[in-house]
Amino acid sequence: MALQKSVEYIKLENSDKSIEYTFYLNSEVEHLANIIYLHGGGFIAGRSDDLPAKYIEMLTAAGFRIYALNYLLAPKYRIDEIIDQVELQVRQFLYKETAENFTTDRPFFLFGRSAGAYLSLNLGYKLSNSINGIISFYGYYNFQDAVFAYPSRHYLAQSKVEPAIYQSLINKQPLSTNDQSSRLLIYLYTRQTGTWLNLLSKDKPEIFSKIKLSEKELNNLPPTFLTCADKDPDVPVRQTKMMSRMIPVNELHMVRSREHDFDRVELETIGVDIYQKLISWILRNL
Repeated sequence: MALQKSVEYIKLENSDKSIEYTFYLNSEVEHLANIIYLHGGGFIAGRSDDLPAKYIEMLTAAGFRIYALNYLLAPKYRIDEIIDQVELQVRQFLYKETAENFTTDRPFFLFGRSAGAYLSLNLGYKLSNSINGIISFYGYYNFQDAVFAYPSRHYLAQSKVEPAIYQSLINKQPLSTNDQSSRLLIYLYTRQTGTWLNLLSKDKPEIFSKIKLSEKELNNLPPTFLTCADKDPDVPVRQTKMMSRMIPVNELHMVRSREHDFDRVELETIGVDIYQKLISWILRNL
């Protein structure tokens, strides 16, 4: 079978932690580029193998090897701790070649969806001289947005998560990456109550002013592929539009949808079309 998948681990330097990642390649095509993928989930949920199989097949058939990373999650870890760990992990891929199957002799792209897109943008600025591009699917660069700070009308329309259920889930720490239903309930509760940022920062809101990407930092990002739904109910669309104005070299694709993760929900229609556009963009930036 041409498509190969394996689960590997990378031990972080100066740490006792080993982080899992999922590796994909198509053994029948020329290796053109590496993609490090960071999943979404509001920094609370999500796992490395959440990218739909159809897109994995498309990307690997085009000659791209995918390294889909797991990373630390809230509420056990603060947002700044998560960012630092992801940076350490990616730097080991780039400069130490400590991950099995990873080679640095091919162009390198950071790809993230939602929370993973924020991580890709944040890390892309720090590693701008070492990577060929950033891929942001419905991402954001600034947590200090009213949409994140108040109860979400979108999530309030869903079944209410009771405080007692939320507290019982928090008390079960640490949750595993396999316990996605519990993690998603934690995220849902925090968006329904407007406490998502409090959970990520452990009530230290000053963290968010430090991790916001400034206009100057956005001006210094490498080529960037941007896409989001025009009626995204979760992440403010204006953040993607602002990034398209501030990132010097970018390609923006707004799709007509009311789904945040439109590529998961509308896979065979706008999803496949966007990934075809993404593949063409990557090939132009090799």
